[in-house]
Amino acid sequence: MDRRAFLTMMGTVLSAPAHQWLLTDPVPHLTRWGRARRVDLAIVDQLDLIVGSLRRQDDDGGADALLLLIRTDLRRVVQLLQHSRYSDTVGRRLHSNAAELLRLAGWVSFDAGRHAKARRYWLAALRVAREAGDHALAANILGFLSCQAKDIQHPREAVALAECARSEYRGASPRVLAILDLRAAEAHATDGSTAGCRRAIDSAFTHLDTSITIAPDWSYWLNVGHAHVL
Repeated sequence: MDRRAFLTMMGTVLSAPAHQWLLTDPVPHLTRWGRARRVDLAIVDQLDLIVGSLRRQDDDGGADALLLLIRTDLRRVVQLLQHSRYSDTVGRRLHSNAAELLRLAGWVSFDAGRHAKARRYWLAALRVAREAGDHALAANILGFLSCQAKDIQHPREAVALAECARSEYRGASPRVLAILDLRAAEAHATDGSTAGCRRAIDSAFTHLDTSITIAPDWSYWLNVGHAHVL
């Protein structure tokens, strides 16, 4: 799909996934039974390290080679999900890893200007994160969809997605809340809402001023200094 066709399509459907997934309940049980090889927590811990390494490689610049690595590891996680047995706890963490790999693939694609491909990755990531009940990751993905809407000159959709991301997150991490606030601030600024932008910025710094340090690994990049640069 070329850029013009993509922009035309996106004008009417950008924010629909946010509302759709907000109405989707997490899967009650992700346990998988059978005689296949059992996946234990040690394997998932190792996957966490692999995903974290890929995440930090992206800090040095996304590229086709990195996308290939992400897709290779995503296939491995999918194989575990489809052909192994695991507990509900392990199943949810596997789903979260798959969702984060899809998010990373979307970001690398977005960074290369491949908007349609990035959107497909992010919509898949959103569904998997929601199935796992990972509200923080689902909200982060909605935030990336907001960034994309802003980038392709759809400010109202960017605001709708950013605000959905803020309402989606019901966790206790101030850093995640600050990330979502700053994305909302950017969206409101693009839409010309000075008041909305200011409220979101104030909220972000309020959250960053707290001493609570609970945060998912993917949020490592934000601190007060970085927030001032943004």
